[in-house]
Amino acid sequence: SASTSASTAKLDRPVEALKYIPALSPISASGQNLDQLWSGISKVQYGNLSQLVNQPIAALQSRWNLNLPQDIFKWVKSEYALALVPNDETLDWVFVADKSADPEAEAAIAHLDDLAKSQGISSGSINLGDQPISVWTKFGTATQSKIEAEVTGVHTSIGKYEIFATSINAMNAVLNANKNTLISAKEFSAAIAPLQKTNNGYLFLDWQKAQPIIESRFPLIKVIELTGQPFFDHLRSLTISNYGNQSGVQRGGVFVQLS
Repeated sequence: SASTSASTAKLDRPVEALKYIPALSPISASGQNLDQLWSGISKVQYGNLSQLVNQPIAALQSRWNLNLPQDIFKWVKSEYALALVPNDETLDWVFVADKSADPEAEAAIAHLDDLAKSQGISSGSINLGDQPISVWTKFGTATQSKIEAEVTGVHTSIGKYEIFATSINAMNAVLNANKNTLISAKEFSAAIAPLQKTNNGYLFLDWQKAQPIIESRFPLIKVIELTGQPFFDHLRSLTISNYGNQSGVQRGGVFVQLS
């Protein structure tokens, strides 16, 4: 447990937004109030383990040129799931937010489109299977025969959820996950079972899936591993949860699963 400041915990189950996160995701954060969970994680020092989370988040901020806590985390007051999804040798982000209970959600989503346009990124629409999606595209140099373009992000609405991804491949993985999702994965169920049932959400790291991809993209992880031997040799998963405020003290739990 640790001390920070936040409000009372509200959840007694994993959020349904996880049904859109593929089971192969190595890192995910999910819960009812993303800003609250992030505040607890960022203020409490978990030693070298914090670097495993902070570096990928910093990379996403750089890719979208956003202040994630201000531009996204702050307005997500209902269910959410944020996860990394492997794409060949890279990692893509998927973000799922329940927008039905938050009057600011639609305006915040429109603001993200405005931010993209202000950075010279075009917004258009395509169909992925039968699902219409909005695509953020950055155009590069042009020749007589072609125009270079880079997809920087996509998003779509499914029921009460707005789903964002950093690539079309990641969105395709979401739309085709079916029952092979994180909420039904045995590894995730085992990783949250020892933690207090009522909480503000989970930050879950499946180290065995994440290690090869994260090490290739974030070399500092190698240095962190050296300082933690033999811990990282046996690490299977890490789960951090926020339990809410009790008598002015913010409480949380950490479960480390070793092989």
